[in-house]
Order: sequence, then structure tokens, then C-alpha cells
Amino acid sequence: MVRSYLKLTVIQRWRRSHVISMLRSVDDVLLCMHEEEDLLVLDCVDIQIVNTLITNNHGDRKHPRPRRTNPMDMAKRADDKKTNHLRTSVWNNGITISNYGDWYGANIFSSTELTIETADGERNEQYKQVFTDNMSRLYEPTITTCKSSEKWTMVSFKPDLAKYGMECLEDDTVSLMKRRVFDLAGCLGNRGEVELNGTRLPIKTFEDYVTLYPQTSTRIYEKVNDKWEICVCLSDGQFEQVSFLNYIPTMKGGSHVDCITSQIIGHIEAIFNHEPNDIKSYLWVFVNALVDNPDFDSQTKENLTTTDKGIFGSTLFAPDVKLKKTDGKRKGKLNIPELTDANMAATDKSQDCTLILTQGDSAKDFAMSELSVVGQDYYGVFPLDGRLLLNVREASPQQLQENTEFQKIKKILGLQDGKVYENVEELRYGHLMIMANKDHDGSLIKGLLINFLHSFWPSLLKVKHFLRSLVTPLVLMVSNKIKYFKGLLTTEDEGAEYFGFYHHIQEFVWFDNEDHDAIELAFSKMKIEARMDWLPATQAGTCTDSKEKAGTCTDSKEKSIRYRDFINKEFKQSLVADLRRSIPSMLDGLNRDQRKGEIQVAQFSHYESKHSAYHHGVASLVGTIIGMAQNYVGSNNINLLQPIGQFGTRHRGGKDHADGRCTYTRLSPITRYLFHKADEPLLKYLNDDGQSIEPEWFMPIIPMVLVNGCEGTGIGWSWFIPNYNPRDIIANLKHLLRGEEMVAMDPWYEGFKGDIVPASNDTGYTTIGKMQGLEDGISITELPVGRWTREYKQFLKAAQYGDKDHKPFIKAYTAHKDKTIVDFKISMIEDRQRNTATQEEILKKFKLTTTLSTTNMYLFGADGAIKKYETPEQILLDFFTLRLDFYEKKRMARLGELNNALLLLPNKVRFIREFLDDEFVLLDKNDDEICRELKKKGFAVQPKEYVGEEYDYLLYMPVTSLSLKTMLRLEKEIDEKKQEFEELKRSNSKDLWLRDLKDLELQLDKEYPLARMPKINVDESSPEIAEEAPVKKAPAKRAAAGPQGENKKKQRCD
Repeated sequence: MVRSYLKLTVIQRWRRSHVISMLRSVDDVLLCMHEEEDLLVLDCVDIQIVNTLITNNHGDRKHPRPRRTNPMDMAKRADDKKTNHLRTSVWNNGITISNYGDWYGANIFSSTELTIETADGERNEQYKQVFTDNMSRLYEPTITTCKSSEKWTMVSFKPDLAKYGMECLEDDTVSLMKRRVFDLAGCLGNRGEVELNGTRLPIKTFEDYVTLYPQTSTRIYEKVNDKWEICVCLSDGQFEQVSFLNYIPTMKGGSHVDCITSQIIGHIEAIFNHEPNDIKSYLWVFVNALVDNPDFDSQTKENLTTTDKGIFGSTLFAPDVKLKKTDGKRKGKLNIPELTDANMAATDKSQDCTLILTQGDSAKDFAMSELSVVGQDYYGVFPLDGRLLLNVREASPQQLQENTEFQKIKKILGLQDGKVYENVEELRYGHLMIMANKDHDGSLIKGLLINFLHSFWPSLLKVKHFLRSLVTPLVLMVSNKIKYFKGLLTTEDEGAEYFGFYHHIQEFVWFDNEDHDAIELAFSKMKIEARMDWLPATQAGTCTDSKEKAGTCTDSKEKSIRYRDFINKEFKQSLVADLRRSIPSMLDGLNRDQRKGEIQVAQFSHYESKHSAYHHGVASLVGTIIGMAQNYVGSNNINLLQPIGQFGTRHRGGKDHADGRCTYTRLSPITRYLFHKADEPLLKYLNDDGQSIEPEWFMPIIPMVLVNGCEGTGIGWSWFIPNYNPRDIIANLKHLLRGEEMVAMDPWYEGFKGDIVPASNDTGYTTIGKMQGLEDGISITELPVGRWTREYKQFLKAAQYGDKDHKPFIKAYTAHKDKTIVDFKISMIEDRQRNTATQEEILKKFKLTTTLSTTNMYLFGADGAIKKYETPEQILLDFFTLRLDFYEKKRMARLGELNNALLLLPNKVRFIREFLDDEFVLLDKNDDEICRELKKKGFAVQPKEYVGEEYDYLLYMPVTSLSLKTMLRLEKEIDEKKQEFEELKRSNSKDLWLRDLKDLELQLDKEYPLARMPKINVDESSPEIAEEAPVKKAPAKRAAAGPQGENKKKQRCD
């Protein structure tokens, strides 16, 4: 049967995204075939010329088709009444092709002569035709006989080198042309045979092709089906990909590579609990895929942009059957207690129904009280918990199965797993409306819901009028006073006044693939680096308390909004605010919530929320305060707040803390040795609607982010920094103050009795619990960092009784423990393998190791930008530079204070003396008369920076202070301040810092007497620090571990 071919001129177009590349040279580094050995090696080649000389579509002829086309069939074109052989029609016209929507014909490129030959054994005919002068002249085809066994096609051509500015085919061009032939052989596999210069290439499978690449001996290969082949190897620390789409090399990858890579990362992450970006950096992914009607970002087809998940046909990992059971249905009523279902939902009128997803229960109560305005027939309400929608994009089937919010929304809407929706006819609701606060939290909820739909049902975002948002107010202005709405409108009267659905609805609109790209940029774990460039929070000079700039906010008056505009404006600002609220500062190790927290936990948290302009709910602040006071093993090395009450133990990792109403706190004694009160006047305080609130950051004398570490996840972001020994930090600061090189620091946790050793892959550390052998078992006296005793007890129970997948391997166990001590006695089942097991195998068997990653250390810097640090020494060096400058500012400010005091105190003494000697009479005189007399007597006026009039410091002295006792006390104070002033003038900022560090060490000895001594030794007999002592800014190199974990670091901290 004859296939349909379409002819257009070069001027005509089919898809607006396809543009012919200019014939120009572009140098790039690519893998090419080595001349002497069939190995792929890196070389710099002229890529543009080769891409235009060699068409990438040759393999398409082997693409499986539903019906066969005979190469000798005749065809009649709509624009040409003559009947031609298909080969003549196809090759003689610049743009004549069957799959026209995907590409231009290869023959559009220049050649002085091109010859087409094909043999059809079924008809015993061989066809040959010659074209010359850039396809402008053609000769009549020659048809001869051939053998019945012959079925082949050959294309030969002579490129018009002059058009490329070439006199001959250069070596780099030939090497890349040869590579293209090997590419084709690898993609075809056993579906065809490929020859190069008369020699058949020995490539029978795609895996054979992968072996041509260096360092691919360790690999995992899988042929998923006839359209997908995957091979994964280890890279050298940077993500690599080699991919083909319909036999075309996609050098920049695209959605087919992202589809496979994200699945691989997701499954590895679920097993080993490593950061996605760390996993990706060690992957080398090979993909050979066939996709119908693909979309590319340019005519060179280097990057696939097709987004619909339905085109991929199958996933690399089979979907969980249990997950399929959570699918919803269009018909039927649901038994979901939190849901108030619309009366017409799941009926023939379901397309007219709207499901309102509210931000929490309070918002649902408001929506329910106001449904009387619009009725309940066509409106349903369900409270949304945004926390349960986090990270659904890369979630495993098991995680999705455990996500109750995910399952409920599927059932309420009637969504089916993997289904592509072109309309809402099969859903229980025809519209989905978000009712969230008009603040950053509300915008995050909107974004999470968009991410949820885009991850599993992206086609729904393209359905018109499906996703909507109710525009709600943020503040109410009454008599120049601002009232924040939290939990939406707070009274029924306010709700009735505002609640008019049709006047405040804003619809989300899908325009093109830019909307897809924007959503992926905001949420995908594969886009971390691009997201860092996108967010202003990662750029230096961004102000932490600045309001949104023009052009960064959406217009709530508009009736529709494109997804890209929501993501790039409203959601972007909310994401930045969330990061600023969550990621600590390199300077003080605190985030915004923690800076509001040094207070009584329950009662004072309400005060703090009011007086620090905290608009995010008291519960969150209480949780922050509790975290700052915890002191069990694995939490804080130095708790800044005292835990007065039950603040949690290592039994459940702090989750066993009491309610905030039953706990109290105050500053720990050591806190003021870390955060000096004299620093506070120099801090920059933030402003919220005219109210001065907490500082942008505090300035401790050591970087507390290294002392107590930090860990967290945000939307599309995560960070982790382990704890380090404060004594090691102090020792390294002393090294820097003396102009010496720092010594590499290892993580350290207060009270931890196990070992912490560098990991073998140089990505962090391994923490090891403590065990020893007994006659019939083992004794465990320490668990690794982050493994809690309750969790471990449950593990031992499973090991004792086993389950359907695991046999029991211990006979019994006893637990002798309190809130700080670990002591498990374990009796083993007789097993010959137990006596031959290595220590590493035993540690793994009993889960006595955990990992501490050092590849995800993100912090806010002093410039307001998020920065990634590679080592703790880099953090320490940045802190050192800023803190040293702050010490100089503090020294100069104190000199100014002392200078003013030495100016005014002698005048106070003289004033009291003259008053006592009756030389200065105050009775029967007003203030003006007294001031004139003071000026006449030559008393000094107070400095301009002081508040009040010139002589207020004398006029407002208490009457009781006009005594001999006060005069003697002031004279002593003058002597003390003179001495301090002279000492401060002689000293420098480094001296001041060293003095404070010494005081801190003494307090550490007092409060933490059991803390082990620092591994970093400092020669305290070093000479006095010079003002110009050099600072070596090169951070120490990290430790490297050998094959068995042996430490190869040259310079140890011991």
C-alpha cells in the first residue's frame, strides 16, 4: 500500500519550532572514532558541518511501521498530476517526506552529486537515480533486475564543500562522520546491518555500542521493550548522557533522558538515602528510544522537548500494582470524612461542579460558612495539607502509597494513574479551585498543587477552565492599622462581604512548553543548578528584607494567569521567602525563626510572634524554640536555650518532647559568651511594616552553623551540614588569627561514643556505633548518629521474629537504657556464617552505620545570597573575614563610647562638687537659666548623637546622686575607663577576638566538662599577634579514604 507523502517548498513550514540551521562552523568537544582503534575518544571537531553533511534520519527507515511501503511503488502528488516513482518524488524535492511534521528532508543540504540505489528482491528490481548541482538537475532513473535475496538501500553523495568554506574533507569531519555510522549501527542493533567503507561493523546490540566508550565496563543494560533501551554506567563525578531519539543523536539530551534519569535517581535515593544531585553526578546514562511525533527545540534535533508522559509508552520501572488500586472513579459516593462533596458530583452534571481545596481546616470552615452564597449543589470542599504534597514529583510508589493526601485527591477527582485527559468528562469534578491565603504560604500551596498535577497528569493543566484560584485578601487597613489575615477571613461578616466567587476567580492557562519548563525549573531535582541561577536568593547583593520589585508580582485583577507567570513571579517570591525562613546564615547558624526564639516556649512564643512580626503561626515557632534547647546525642553540640522540662531525647530523636505549654526555657549561660551584648547595637535590624524586628543576622564569635549543624528541605531544595567540635573550630580560628593554615576538621557530636570516619567515596563521613563480642552474641553500647533507640528496638524485634521476606537472625535481646545511654545485649542464632563474617558485614547487618554527607552544604552569606560550600573550612574562612571586620567596627565604636564617657564623666564630678560646695545654686532657677550658667562656667555639652538637649546629662541626674558617694564612684569609673581606653588603643581586633575565645573556652570547660579535648592543637606560646599578620586563605584539603576506608589524609587533626 502506498504511503502518503507531502511536498512543500523550502519557504513553506509545517511546525513553527523548526528552523534550518545556518551553514556555519562551530567547534565543540565530542566523542569521535579513533582512526586506529574502534574506540570513542574526546576530540574538538567542527560539529555544524558534520551535522549538515550527514542527515540524521537514515535510521528512520528501520522504525517499525504499522504498514509496509514498497520502495518501488508509484505515487501521485496533489500538486503534480504526473505519476513518479517514490524515490524520484522523495529525493528530488527539497521538503518531501512522509513524517513531515518531524523534520525537513535530508536532501535540502548541498551536494554536487547524489546517487540513490535501492533493491527490492520481491519484485527483482533494482532502482538507481542520480542528482547533480545541488539537486537542481536529475537524470532519469535506471531500473535493472536483481536477485530475490537482495533488500537494501544505498545513498552516496559528493558534498558541495565550497559552501562550507572547505577544499577537502578534514580529519575532524571524517572522524565524526565515522562516529555517526557507529551511532546508527548501535541504534539499529539486530534490526539491520551497517557497513562502513565495505566493512560490516561488529555491533549487534545497543550494549555492544556502549562498550566502545571508555570506562563503561561496569554497566547495567536493560531492553525495556522494542522502543526503549537503557544502559547505565558510573561517571567520574559529573553527569554524562549519550542519547538517541528515533536514531537521531540528541547531544543535549531532553525529556526522554530526564524521564529515565529521574526514575533511576528516585529508586537509588529510596534505597541509599543520598541527595539526588549527588547520585546524578555519578551517572552516565545511555538511552536509545523511539517516540512518535517528537518535538525538538531546533532543526538540529539536539534536545527533545516533548512533555506528555503518555508518549513514552512505558516506564523503566514497573508501576506498583497497589498504587493502581488508589485510582478514583467518576461515579459513586465517597467515604472521606474531611470531604464535603458537591451534591451534583459524580453525576451527569459533574462537569459543572467545582472542588474547592482549602489551605487547612480553618479555611474549610470559612468556605463552608459561606457556601450559602452560592449553594452546595455544585461546590465541594476539601481541606488540603500542603506538607503531604511535598516532593511528589520524585516520590517512589511506596511513598505515594503511604501519602494519604495523594490518595484522597485521586479519589475525590476520580483520577486514574497514568491516564491522559483531554477533557473533564471522566472526572467527578469539572473544575478545581484553590482557596489559599494571599501570602507566601498560600502561594506555596498553589505551586505544590500545580506540581502535583504536572507530575502525574500534565494533560489536565492544558484543559481550559479546569484549574482556578480564588483571589483572597492579605491585609485589612482600618484607620491606618494593618490586620493580617491568617486562615483566610476571620469573621463571617468579613467573609460575606468578600465572598463572591465569580468576581474573584483567576484561571490558570497553559500556553506552550514554556509553562512546562517553568514548572520543572521550580520543582525538579534535576534542575538544582538552573534553579540556583533563577532564584534571586542565590545571587549576591539581594536584600533579605526588601519588598518585591516591580514586575515580580502577578496582577490579582486579571481573570487569567499563565503558569509560567505564576511560577516566575508569585511562586518565585514565595519560594525565596521560604528559603530565607528556613536556610541558616553562615554568620550565626540561625534561620529567621530561630532568631525569634530565645524565650519561654509556650507563653512567650505568642509575645514573640506579635512583637517580631511573625505571620506563620505559633506552632512553628514553638517547634523552633524546642529544637534550639534540645541537647540529646545527635542534636545540638551547644544548646543556646536551656531545656527546662521534657524537650525530647535520643529515644525518638526529639519527637518525644512535651507540649509547649508544659516546657520553659531561658538563655543558656554560655549563650552570652557566644553572642555578645556589645555587638547588638552594630547589627542591622529588619523592618516589617514600620516595626523594627529581629536582626538580619547575629554575629557570634564562632560560626554556630558548624557547631550545631543544620538540616532541612524546602520546595526544590535541601541542605545538610554536620556538627563539628567547637574546640576544633576555636583552634582553627586561632590558626587564622596567627596567619597559619587551618587543619581539616571532621564531624563531631557531643556525647557520641562511636567513631566517625571519612567515607570511601569522598562524599562525606560514616558514623559507626559501638559493639563488642560476647560468648553467645554481641553487646551494642552506642548507635550511629541519627539512629534512635526506639527505631532500633523495632529493628531488633523484626530481627528476632522475622517476616515473610526475612528470616530471623537473632535469638533474643535485652535493652538496658535510659534517655542518654544505649545498652543492648543480643543473643545470636547459631550460624556458621556468623563466625566468618567481617566487621563491616556485621555493622551492615545490625544497621550500626549512618552517613553524613558534605556535598549539600548550602547557607546564606552576608550578601544575602545562597552559597554552596565544599568544606567546613570554607565556611570558617568566610566567617573569619566578616567577623574580624566586625571586631574592628566594634573596637572603633567602643573607643567612641569611651571617648564620650571620658568627656562627660569629669563634668558630672565637677557639677556634683560645685553643688555640694554651694558654688552652683539650682533653687529658684528654670532650665534655661541653669543652661546659660553651665555654658558660662564652661561645662561640656553632650555629643550630638545623644538624645535630648545639650545639658540633659546634668539636669536629669537624680537628686540622690548629688552626693559625695556618687562623686567618688564616678571618679573611680573615670580611672577604669581611661585604663580601658588606653588598652583598647594599644590592642587590635585580633587581640580582642583571642581574648573572647579564651573566655569561651573557660565557659566550655565549665558547662561541658566531659567534652573531649580538641583534635586540633594550637601552640599557645606563639608570640603576640601582629596587626598585619598574614592570613592564608587556602582551606585544608579533605581526607581521602582508601579501599578499606583507611584514612589517607596527610595532615591529621590529632
